[in-house]
Amino acid sequence: MDGFRWRPDERASCPSCHLRRRAPCVFAMSEIIYKVLSPEQWASALGGAPVEAPVDRADGYVHFSTARTLQETLRKWFHGVEGCMLLAFDPADFGSDLIWEPARGGELFPHVYGRVDADKALATWRLEFGAEGYPIAPEEVLAGRWSPAIRTGGKTP
Repeated sequence: MDGFRWRPDERASCPSCHLRRRAPCVFAMSEIIYKVLSPEQWASALGGAPVEAPVDRADGYVHFSTARTLQETLRKWFHGVEGCMLLAFDPADFGSDLIWEPARGGELFPHVYGRVDADKALATWRLEFGAEGYPIAPEEVLAGRWSPAIRTGGKTP
């Protein structure tokens, strides 16, 4: 199946149905994917630089999250970072540059092996900073209730 790197001898959690399986289900490629940026990274992206963080440059691909993995990403990588921006993207916009690869605990994560531009974002949110010291994703995103059709959260200029 295009868009996936999956060794035949491993089992991982499908990003769509969340079952541990030897191959992802066909619905996985339609799931909205999310990128978190610090305020400085967001300012650079608005100025025409690619949507990316230093870890993306170092790894050679842009790391994304799903609704299911987003809050853990915020907790793990953005502790102490206020003013973060969340960007929603349609995975279909990346074609074969998007690869789903096992990461944390075998969960599949979307990685884009190509340039990502801010103007491809379907929506953006400025994230509130939680009492635990990391940004909190919008409830409608975490619950899987956000879609481009309803555009809750709105597009930030």
